[in-house]
Amino acid sequence: MAKVKSFLKDKGYGFIALEDSTEVFFHVTAVQGDRSVGMNDKVECTLSEDRFGKVRATTVKLVKKAPIMRLICRNA
Repeated sequence: MAKVKSFLKDKGYGFIALEDSTEVFFHVTAVQGDRSVGMNDKVECTLSEDRFGKVRATTVKLVKKAPIMRLICRNA
């Protein structure tokens, strides 16, 4: 299992941190389903080498959404 490190929705690509701390590139077209991945989401991915010899994720499947961070405000 891996974790989405960053995803630039407006550009259509992002990076996944694998269990061994390696980072791989993925394009939005590799995401299966509704394509709504976000930072820290748990994913499963299939890796392959592109024509330039770099490893990239060719399929990305969302396993679990990251919890929503909430800001707690206190009135003094």
